[in-house]
Amino acid sequence: MAPEANQRDSSEVMHMRKLPAVVLSLSLLGAGGAFAGYEEGAAAFKAKNYQEAVNQFQAFIEELKGMEAAEKPEYAGVYQMLGMSLTGLGKHKEAVEPFKTAIKLKGSDATLQLLLGKAYYEAKDYRNAADVLSKINTGSLPEAHRGAVSTMLSVAYQKSGQEGLALSQWEKAAKANPNDATTQYNYGVQALQAGYTDDAIAALAKASTLDAKDPAKHKVYAQALLRKGRETPDKAAKTALYAKAVGAAQALVRIEGSYDNLLLLAEAQLGAQQYDGAIATLNQATAKNSSDWLPHYYLGQAYAVKGAYDQALTPLKAALAKPKADQKKIWSQIGFVHEKQKNFADAKTAYTNAGDSRGLTRIQENERIAQENLSIEAQNQKIKELEEEKRRLEKEMQALPGSTNP
Repeated sequence: MAPEANQRDSSEVMHMRKLPAVVLSLSLLGAGGAFAGYEEGAAAFKAKNYQEAVNQFQAFIEELKGMEAAEKPEYAGVYQMLGMSLTGLGKHKEAVEPFKTAIKLKGSDATLQLLLGKAYYEAKDYRNAADVLSKINTGSLPEAHRGAVSTMLSVAYQKSGQEGLALSQWEKAAKANPNDATTQYNYGVQALQAGYTDDAIAALAKASTLDAKDPAKHKVYAQALLRKGRETPDKAAKTALYAKAVGAAQALVRIEGSYDNLLLLAEAQLGAQQYDGAIATLNQATAKNSSDWLPHYYLGQAYAVKGAYDQALTPLKAALAKPKADQKKIWSQIGFVHEKQKNFADAKTAYTNAGDSRGLTRIQENERIAQENLSIEAQNQKIKELEEEKRRLEKEMQALPGSTNP
């Protein structure tokens, strides 16, 4: 499910871009008192002059080391500020050690753990990021920051190959943030990939409602409904699911009427047995991309299901001429159309081109039955003619003078 994965990664990136502001907006708890050098570093940090802040905090720490005071708990905030300044410069890997030192000096602190976990995360050290973030007592954080922890932890689990934990974390995040479209979307994508289609549909339905202008959310929601439709054996339930997929795909096309999205809508309409709608959609798709064989093939299918066999052959033959066309699939469909028209010779040629042995066997049997039926019809016609001739002769004999009934 490559398109679904790309859409998920894009959404995660957009969500993650908000995290630096979330994390850096945390209060500078434990930053220490007023120290020479520290105040200059804090002022530079507030002014977003992060390199100057790094220089000031590093110099201050060197002075502490000279006084053998660098390991005192009251100076944990200096290391925290150094780490945050390095983070401001995008030097996430270098920020890890100052944050670790701050935690060592200050002890368990949710704010510092979040900063350390995020530093690991941004440095793409997902295993350590997951280890740190999973130990945070999010209840001690402001509610607005809990979603950031949950999102990072979910991605860290996934990126470090811990898919089961990732899905569980996304589920927790979705329950904790029922009105967050991105969280619902990410959980829906993960559940869909893991095969939990019903859970995915529920989450993606929420996501597409909460963020109705995002085409990605409508697209994956439609794809989830299509998958569920293919998996469902009951015909009525299957048709209902495809009808829901039509609604999701129509919302998608209204936002972004691309060729791929039109093709997705047509697939849903075919499954929902909305053949006239599918034909209209497929004509729009071919207008956007006439070189692809798929819309022509689907048009042939739609016309064939409607019983418009002559109309079906035209797009099917057009599909054959397109680059990278699935010749076997198209020839097989052409064989089916000819079979329905009882053009057995053409059907046999088409099935032969398709390498469809089952189709050939079926058409040969149908042809044999048709010949037998013709023979029986001819015999019945002959009997009918003989009976009519007999009745005619009887009438003639009765008309002769002195005739009696035989």
